[in-house]
Amino acid sequence: MELRRGSSMIYYGMFHELARTGADAFIGTDGIHFSKRSWNEIYRTPEHGAVATACRKLEWASFPDEIEFFADAFLDAQRARIAADYNPMVRFTSLTVSNDLNRAKRAVFGLRNLDQMHKTAFAAWVLVHSGGVNEARKRRRKGNEYTI
Repeated sequence: MELRRGSSMIYYGMFHELARTGADAFIGTDGIHFSKRSWNEIYRTPEHGAVATACRKLEWASFPDEIEFFADAFLDAQRARIAADYNPMVRFTSLTVSNDLNRAKRAVFGLRNLDQMHKTAFAAWVLVHSGGVNEARKRRRKGNEYTI
């Protein structure tokens, strides 16, 4: 039971790190020169399925290795969390959960230590999903970017 809970917590730790990264990137970090309500709204923006989809489509963009590692670890953690929460037949070992935790720690460390430009770009990639943004991403993937 505790290993299942641990596996689930690993995912939610990564999810909340991504939410914090987005809020810090879009609103700020000092808590004085911005609305805490706005920061909280951005923090609550990520949706589990949309974030997973954005992480799977990461090859459409050009991100540093640390972000690719975070996205891969995030997707693996999400799959493990779903198994832990919804599939009682799946068995977890302490070694597997420990390895997953260490991978998540490395992924979070890598994300936290990137420059702000890359963190903001990644936050936009996983949090913003309007029709116009999706069209621009499709065009970029096909090599038909609009240029100014």
